[in-house]
Amino acid sequence: MSHDPVQRPARKGRALVRAGFTLLELVIVLAIIAIAAAIAVPRWASSHQARRVEVAAVRVCADIVSARELACASSARVAVEFTDGSSSYRVRPAAPGGAGGFVTSLAQPPYEAWIASPKFGSGTSLEFNALGVPTSPGVVHVRTQTLLSIISVDSSGTCTSAPPVSVTRGQPTEAK
Repeated sequence: MSHDPVQRPARKGRALVRAGFTLLELVIVLAIIAIAAAIAVPRWASSHQARRVEVAAVRVCADIVSARELACASSARVAVEFTDGSSSYRVRPAAPGGAGGFVTSLAQPPYEAWIASPKFGSGTSLEFNALGVPTSPGVVHVRTQTLLSIISVDSSGTCTSAPPVSVTRGQPTEAK
């Protein structure tokens, strides 16, 4: 279906009039679209980054729970080894050649995050004994450029993550 301009018959002293939009009307509509985009894009970007941190924190908690379950199932110690500023961490059975170990990377989508400030007792690794009880409870942060989520493991081995909070560039938990 084609849209032909409407033509009205000429009246005395008038030329043909075509229906359509004036340049001013088009500029106003484009300005409204630009204003709406200027408002929506930053909000979308910040909610996207918050979602990345939340998903990464859920992944870390799920892997901590898996490590605990592996310790219970194998009746052997299992460690979750974090490195400050690294985008990956490792779940490692304590027994040499122990099955079930794995490495998780948070560097690629959907996460694009890194580990910051792991603190479990005096070290950076979370270790579960053969009964699935952590030797030292503690916390680890999951970071992006502007947000972080704090993951806590209590003395029973329960893992919880806090909602993301804003951080500033000057804080010591920068990506390395």
